[in-house]
Amino acid sequence: MVRQQVTKDEESIQWHNAYCAATELELADNADVLNFHREYILGKEPLQVDMLVVLAAKEAAFKNEIADRFFKGHNLIEYKSPGDKANIDTVYKTLAYTALYKAETGKRVDEVKDDDVTMTIMREVKPVKLLKTLEKRGCKITVRSKGIYEIGHTVFPLQIIQR
Repeated sequence: MVRQQVTKDEESIQWHNAYCAATELELADNADVLNFHREYILGKEPLQVDMLVVLAAKEAAFKNEIADRFFKGHNLIEYKSPGDKANIDTVYKTLAYTALYKAETGKRVDEVKDDDVTMTIMREVKPVKLLKTLEKRGCKITVRSKGIYEIGHTVFPLQIIQR
């Protein structure tokens, strides 16, 4: 399926404003307990992942344990500085970046397949609390090698690396 071009007439119609107004009208009976924010900015800075690694050759043999048996065609990596915390919101932020990358990359719909994308979070020390939180939420934690934790039952394959 090819993404459709938007015509000049369609560009000039402000559909979001109309939908927002309709939603506010629909929820007017509860307006006293709701706050409406149109076109809400989702971040403090422009969204950017720390590193993207794209495979140039499909049949690559990796000699590095970070990539071996894990990397696929598109690999997004988020680094956490020694002073930064790696917590459940770090996982959600990395997931959001990865999902946005998958959805917005390519000229055609679903050009980047979800089973060809991975997420990696790297940090200096073992994120003990984060691993416990993920386990409590039903994620399977597998120690692939010293300091490399593969997290199962996530939208995209996730590994957390302690270096």
